[in-house]
Amino acid sequence: MPQILKHQSRHQLILLTLTVLAALTRFVGVTSSPPGFYVDEAAISAQVLCVSQSGSNLQGVHLPLFTEVLGGGYLTPTYLYPAAGWVATFGGSIESFRIFAAVCSLIFLIGVFVFSRRYWSSSEAAWLATLAAAISPWAFQFARIAWDPAIALAYLAWAFATLWGKSRQELAASGVLFALAAYSYPPLRVQIALMLPVAIGLLVWRHKVWKPYLITLTATLLTSLPLLKLTLSGEIQGRFAALSIFNPDYLQSTYGNANLTTGLKGLISNFELLLSPRYLLMNGDSNLRHSTGAFGIWSWLDALAILSALVLIACAMRRHRSFKSDSILLVAFPILGYLAGLLPAAMTWESNPHALRSIGSIIFLAIGTGGTLSRLYEVDKSFKLVIPIIAMLFSLFFYREYFGSYKERAGIWFDADIAKTASLLFQANRASDLTDVLQKQGIEYPPMAIRYYEIFYGVSECSSDPL
Repeated sequence: MPQILKHQSRHQLILLTLTVLAALTRFVGVTSSPPGFYVDEAAISAQVLCVSQSGSNLQGVHLPLFTEVLGGGYLTPTYLYPAAGWVATFGGSIESFRIFAAVCSLIFLIGVFVFSRRYWSSSEAAWLATLAAAISPWAFQFARIAWDPAIALAYLAWAFATLWGKSRQELAASGVLFALAAYSYPPLRVQIALMLPVAIGLLVWRHKVWKPYLITLTATLLTSLPLLKLTLSGEIQGRFAALSIFNPDYLQSTYGNANLTTGLKGLISNFELLLSPRYLLMNGDSNLRHSTGAFGIWSWLDALAILSALVLIACAMRRHRSFKSDSILLVAFPILGYLAGLLPAAMTWESNPHALRSIGSIIFLAIGTGGTLSRLYEVDKSFKLVIPIIAMLFSLFFYREYFGSYKERAGIWFDADIAKTASLLFQANRASDLTDVLQKQGIEYPPMAIRYYEIFYGVSECSSDPL
């Protein structure tokens, strides 16, 4: 027995070491890869700096709930105020904003561990799920960009983790966290609306009690009231209405007919793109802000887990083995969660397959990967050696690409030249000339994004000249 425990501890130490290294890599070279500072990052960061310094946004609104940024989007309070507190302490440089995103991702990874540990009732599955999330190209990509989705996954992971808790305090916290996740990033609202009832239904079926979960639902509803009001009024729905797969103008121009049938046809077509092997395993999102273009959004661990799950199910069916209801539900829940996470991206016509609008699926992919890989350990102990090796090799190949070729290719996608120009002008004591210099180069850059550089370099104060 002591020898078995020693071997088990050694194996978990290896998983812990790989996970910690992958987590810490999020903090490496945050200003060099991706290079620059994308226009959305700059505009959002300008608003954060302004609120941090004056309590008001660039439009002059004091302590705003939602703040208009670019492209009809809104900066959410669940990112704005934590980020404002962060820059008040650590400064408003590009590096600081990107490190804040990495910290949010670290909190997300801890949430994945707690959720997986409670969901599978297995430390092994929890470590494997967290390792899968830590080396995930999908999660890593968005752990280094300074915008709202950076914090959304942290809220969502901990919402599920606390929902699987036992105390009333945790159930209340879960409801608040689900609401905060919904505030943080619009696509998560669809996924939460679908999966929160499913999750509570699974817990009620398992524990045979339902009253405690009224605490979660009540907390979610009360915390979400301002969001619900704005959503139902249509005040913050303009961007989704324009990008919806059911937009009549889009359907008419694409299919020649605007009706429910053509809308569903477009929805199914998008799901096919989001589940295509090329996207999942080879090239990922064609937008280099969302993916490296050299790897799929799944890691080799994710691919191994999915393939293994299919093989295990096929073998069990071939042997005419019956599946227990509890086992079926345990497996079905991550699958449903993953598909529900894809739905927001599938519901829009722009740039599919879209890795950003489907980020809510990352949690369920990690949970499913962890559970499946822990099952492989039961089938063959050699996987305890094979899986860490696969994780290590994948990480080495991925990081070499991310900090190598990708860094060079992604510059234009993150406005690297503009960030460099702003820095050079500051060094030459000409930071106030950024707008004129860009215009002479024929670059029309949004004033809100330029304000980030002006505020950070001390050219202007955010309390003056509201946009």
